Amino acid sequence: ACGVASASAYYLWVHRPVEAAAPVTTESEPNDEPGQENLLHADAPLEGHLGARIDESHGDVDVFGFEVPAGAGSIAVRVSELPNVDLAVDVFASGRSDPLVVLDSMPLGGPEAAPNLPLEPGLYLARVHEVRVGGRYPIENVSDTYTVSWTVAPRGPDDEREWNDGISQAELVTLPAGGELTRRGFIGWAGDVDTYCLASARDALRVELGGLERLDLVLESIVEGRETTANEHASGEGESLDVAGADADRRVCVRVSAAQGAQRGDATEPYVLRLRHAPTVVVPDEQP
Repeated sequence: ACGVASASAYYLWVHRPVEAAAPVTTESEPNDEPGQENLLHADAPLEGHLGARIDESHGDVDVFGFEVPAGAGSIAVRVSELPNVDLAVDVFASGRSDPLVVLDSMPLGGPEAAPNLPLEPGLYLARVHEVRVGGRYPIENVSDTYTVSWTVAPRGPDDEREWNDGISQAELVTLPAGGELTRRGFIGWAGDVDTYCLASARDALRVELGGLERLDLVLESIVEGRETTANEHASGEGESLDVAGADADRRVCVRVSAAQGAQRGDATEPYVLRLRHAPTVVVPDEQP
């Protein structure tokens, strides 16, 4: 009887329900360099510290790796704020030392984010660090945590298509006959520029750009090498310009950027750009 009981107990122990391992929710040090990165799954934030500095000139750095799947299109990356640290995030492809983009849009104590990075499938790294200030020791914050996360960011029909910084990378758009074209986009990081081009346009056009509270936007048109700039208003107000009609089809491009001297972007609020056919102005004949 004792043997039967022992055998039964052993059977129950072998076939006991296996408890799932608790998900990892915090970083694991050391993760200062590529090759030491913590794996970051989509929609599964990790907590991190910018703790003990490396030396008198270099603060703590946390590196996270994430795998972008095929068909993702674009992704969003976000790092929450630390109360006494000006954060920056370098995003780069694994095996490369030059960042694809540096996220440094918010001042001291603010979060950092990119809403629409168009990354090809593969492994990428996000390096979280302090923005260094010359003549000052790196900040050590062992009390407060930030969270880092990423997610697939589906694009809507009116959303911009990055990368679209210059004429050669411009997003080609089509203005419906008698209709209006709308684009929602972000000046998501310092130096970000968004360019849209109509491959063929003859009619006069009206271009309107909504304002952003935190960023002074600049609107430009580029027609056959001639640039026209609209920057009459400050942040919180929009800009507009008119493109004259022509006798023949020509390429018309529109560019959105931050005002000169702006060192940051705004990944929290999208602008709205509208293009439409301008109404025909009829000048009446002079009466005798």
